[in-house]
Amino acid sequence: WMDLGRTFAESLMVNRIVKAGRVEDASGPLIEAVKASGKGVVFVSLHTGNWELVVIPTVTNGIKVAGVYQRMKNPKVDDYVALVRRDRYPRGLFVKGADVGKKLLRIVRGGGAIALLADLRDRNGLSVPFFDRPAPSTTFPALLARGSDALLVAARVIRTHGVHFRIEAELLDVPRTDDRNADIDAATHQTHRLFEKWVREYPEQWMWAH
Repeated sequence: WMDLGRTFAESLMVNRIVKAGRVEDASGPLIEAVKASGKGVVFVSLHTGNWELVVIPTVTNGIKVAGVYQRMKNPKVDDYVALVRRDRYPRGLFVKGADVGKKLLRIVRGGGAIALLADLRDRNGLSVPFFDRPAPSTTFPALLARGSDALLVAARVIRTHGVHFRIEAELLDVPRTDDRNADIDAATHQTHRLFEKWVREYPEQWMWAH
């Protein structure tokens, strides 16, 4: 709960945190290689550390990313949240909805980049082992990457101490066999195996009650 409270407060001052040099980017070489590949890319992350910071390496490397968020019930709060995130998602920040999948697929197929939080419960999704329990999980990131020959990159934010952070990233393997559904399932399993490994390393920093 302490980390959640900190994250909430820090989300109102992300630009100040970055300008103060409080974010160490350990993902730089991978992000540079991703950019140089010329391929579309699907970035996935989880609610750990301060996840609002996770796209900072894309900003500093000139990768224009699109994102998705859940609309807030209070319209003034919703406007403010969209405003403070705008610079981090220069390709667009889309509200979750029935048509958002097609928009994101067009971006990735066109060689663009999107960023998604993927530790999401999806009752209609794939059941994957997560901490030795079956977890109904979204296959959407793997589906986008497999369906558009895009790269799939997992990233995380680690709170090192106080208001100081380190960002790390790993390239995930997306199988491309004759069995499309099996490929999507395999990439989803791989994503959540990595998420579980990361949560085990810093369990106090992961906060996602769903």
